[in-house]
Order: sequence, then structure tokens, then C-alpha cells
Amino acid sequence: MSVNIFPILLASCFGLYANETNNLFITDDGFLSIHRTQLFEEAKKTKESLPANEFPEGNWGLAQDGFQLSLRFEKPEFTNSEPITAILLLRNVTNHVVTYLCVSEAGNDGPIRFMVTSDSGKTIAANSPDAMTIVSASHCNLVPNTQQRFLESLNKEYNLTNGIYYVKAHLRVACPGCVEVQSAKVPVKIVGSLTTSGQ
Repeated sequence: MSVNIFPILLASCFGLYANETNNLFITDDGFLSIHRTQLFEEAKKTKESLPANEFPEGNWGLAQDGFQLSLRFEKPEFTNSEPITAILLLRNVTNHVVTYLCVSEAGNDGPIRFMVTSDSGKTIAANSPDAMTIVSASHCNLVPNTQQRFLESLNKEYNLTNGIYYVKAHLRVACPGCVEVQSAKVPVKIVGSLTTSGQ
């Protein structure tokens, strides 16, 4: 039986820093084993690395199967002609390595999707492409006291006009049984009028 020992070794090495972090969550840039000292120093300078109860503006959802998900926007209000960028943090809140399936789809930024409702509570349908093309799929590991950071465009999935919307981020983990990790619900306001070409 073959066993992939890299996540185990990485978790062991990273455990040396766990006591020093004082519950900081280090953002894994994909090169954690190489840059861990630098990433630890960066974590000490940003609120994003604080525990959820010390970073409430992260709009954290409940922990599910060892993961916790945060969603916030660059600002609370956007015009309907500008990109609406979401900042997402996916955390390992356990003391062991957790793994999820990273699926990359053509036209989307990363593995995390959104659910959107209007101010009246109506569910807004996402754009439906003619065909979904999966570019890649692999298993991604998160070691204890780490998180991954994603920037994703809400506009790529939804055509939103003026109004107030409520957005949740979500990611399925622990499949095939599948548990859905969600962020808290976050309001975003769209203002301004659409510009018409040629006028």
C-alpha cells in the first residue's frame, strides 16, 4: 500500500511553528515548505491571520469537517460597471492535515462558488454557460494553522443590476458524502446606471 507522506512531513515540520503562531493562520502561497518563515512573519502583520473571533469582518461561517470559510468584498458598494472582487479565506481549523478537491473551471477564478439572494430574499440564478469545462482537478492539502486566499470575481458568475444583494461563498468538501462549507452572508450594494454604447 502506497502512502503519500508529504502532507504528513509538511504538517510535522510546520508543527514546530504552531506554538509560536499564537493561533495565527499562515496563508499558504503554494510554497509553504520553502517560505514558512517568511509567511509566518507576514502573518504577524495582517488581521487576516487572526482567529475568526478576532477578525469578525472576515464574515466567517461555521467550521465544517475541519474547514472554515470567510468572505468579504474590497468595499461595500460598487457601480454596476466595475468588477466586484471577493476576498476568500479557506482555513484548516484542526490539528491535522485536511484535504479537498480543487476543481478549476474555465471562466471561473478558483474552486469556491457563490450563492446570491436579492434584498427581498429571492434567489438569483447564476450565469449558465453552454458547457462547463473543467480545466483541472486535484486534491489540495491544508496543514494545521494555515489558510488559502482566493480573489474571485462575482461578476463572472452573476449579472447584477442596481440593488442590495446578499452573498454567501460555499465549497463542497469530504466528498463523495459531501459537506458544504459556507461563509456568513455578506451584503453588497450595486449603484449607478448602466452606460449604453454609442450614446
